[in-house]
Amino acid sequence: MRRFLRELISTGLYLFLREDREGELRVLTYHRVNRTSPKDRLSVHTDSFRKQMLYLARKGYHTLTAEDLSEILRQKRPIPRRSILITFDDGYRDNFTDAYPVLREFGFKATVFVATELVGKTHDGHPMLRWNEIQEMTTGGISLGSHTARHVYLNEVSPETGRRELEDSKRLLETKLGQNVRSFCYPFGDLDGESVAWVKGAGYDIAFTTRPGPVQQSTDPFWVSRTEVSGFDTLFDFRKKLAGAFDWLHRFVQRKKKRERKIGPIPVLYVIWSLGLGGAEQVVLTLAKGLDRRRFKPLVACLNEPGRYAGVLEREGIRVISLHKKGKFDFSIIPKLIRLIREEKIQIVHTHLWGGNVWGRIAAFIARVPVSIATEHGIQEWRGALHRLIDRVLAKVSNRVLFVAESVKEDFCRMTGVSPQKCFVIPNGVDLERFSPAQDPKALRKRLGLPAEGKIALSIGRLSPEKKFDLLISALRSRLLEGELHLVIIGSGREEKNLLALKERFGLDGRVQLFSEQGELEPFYGAADCFIQFSSREALSLALLEAMASGLPVIASAVGDHPKVIRDGVDGFLVPAGDTGELLRKLRILFEDSKAGVWIGQKARETVRLRYSKERMIRETENLYEELMRHD
Repeated sequence: MRRFLRELISTGLYLFLREDREGELRVLTYHRVNRTSPKDRLSVHTDSFRKQMLYLARKGYHTLTAEDLSEILRQKRPIPRRSILITFDDGYRDNFTDAYPVLREFGFKATVFVATELVGKTHDGHPMLRWNEIQEMTTGGISLGSHTARHVYLNEVSPETGRRELEDSKRLLETKLGQNVRSFCYPFGDLDGESVAWVKGAGYDIAFTTRPGPVQQSTDPFWVSRTEVSGFDTLFDFRKKLAGAFDWLHRFVQRKKKRERKIGPIPVLYVIWSLGLGGAEQVVLTLAKGLDRRRFKPLVACLNEPGRYAGVLEREGIRVISLHKKGKFDFSIIPKLIRLIREEKIQIVHTHLWGGNVWGRIAAFIARVPVSIATEHGIQEWRGALHRLIDRVLAKVSNRVLFVAESVKEDFCRMTGVSPQKCFVIPNGVDLERFSPAQDPKALRKRLGLPAEGKIALSIGRLSPEKKFDLLISALRSRLLEGELHLVIIGSGREEKNLLALKERFGLDGRVQLFSEQGELEPFYGAADCFIQFSSREALSLALLEAMASGLPVIASAVGDHPKVIRDGVDGFLVPAGDTGELLRKLRILFEDSKAGVWIGQKARETVRLRYSKERMIRETENLYEELMRHD
């Protein structure tokens, strides 16, 4: 009904408006232009973009840059009839690969507003422009403007930070491009009198808002209106927007969002079964603790008991709520979550693991939460046709489905039929300060009750069949019996009794030690000589990354994303899943050359620092939250 009224009113207005009213100009706003993004407000399909540009060309429109418009407004000259200004926000790479060729085809100019600290990186799962691409575009009729350095809300930062964002971004663009940068675009359309003063003080000549409407000769150059082009727009919608038939709706939506927007931290609810030792649980802990509290307020809902790590968050002032789910089909969990969402005014629900993803997303949908995100940490073998159907249905009511590994994303899309365009990968991240090379391994061994002499191999994970701890013990049996190796396994699960029985049958008491879940894993990494991960199935083992960050040489099964993480023989060793012979060969290489082990451990830590740090994981997640909140 709402869409029908939207079309009816805008079409009625269009009949009374002209697209090229004398003395007015439209500034069009785009973000992404490509063939792969899911249809949303920010992503215009390349074919649609070309049809829009073709329409402008046939109607005789000529394009300006932000600098051209600045001169017109400064000199108070009449705005040329049938002139248009095309702008792109943020600086996505498809501005170069998809939009730029279309603009060149029609000989059109445009202006791209770049957040300089995002250049060459990934934002909301999308690659951003690189400096060489930006430089090439400037030679082909594209002007560059600033969008701050970090794409911040100017209304929510200190004056010092706001001015620095504006000045640093301008300075870097001018250094890279070798020309004066005069235009600016307010991120999120966030501005007031103070932020306008910062823009003027930083030396910009013109600044663009997200406020709808035409530009006229009398327009203040620091409050320039624009018209957003959406991925949902038909060519007729595009024509109506040129005429201003959608200005009324855009104003209404912006006023509504401004009223509803909570100034201050955005409440984020994480939903998970419990807070135990597992990788997914550690990711939730890291995100909840690491989020910028000035921008986000994290809460955690445990469907079952809180788990042993709940206290870690509570000591940080983060509330952990236990919902005490009873049985497999306890539907009372849904109203409990809905009540929590409404009481805490939750704006983002981020769910984890199968149970959390199902119950959390249903509650978020019913409660009409603006942003719903699910993270898949692995595809379990027990998931059947019904589970895949549920995943497919719930993906439709999710803003994004995230994955800790590319291999998990590929399996999920293949099994469920969910479009890869809605799915993004944010790999696990590790705290490099917490996990670092030990200064005194011998002291740690004494503290943990481990042998002072000989080599210690460490393995961590759920005691479940796919982890293959039984195969690992069998493979290392001879070395363990000879006394040259000691094996430490940390974890809990249904395989514990089988592993204890296997240890007794092989006569390995004192050579193999099983520890239950540990509050502190760092001493174990520090006391060990190597880390072994011998699973038959894995996405991206968080324990593996922690071991690498601790400077341990690792031997891992070549499953999941491990081949993407480890360069065999450089920052670790890879072995085929279940290949005990290759495992023993790599272990022998490692222990026969102690210098090689140290060198590989150093390389492993460097790999984690560059690609798998907790800071990167948190930053990419925060960027996603803000992007979806801005354009939900």
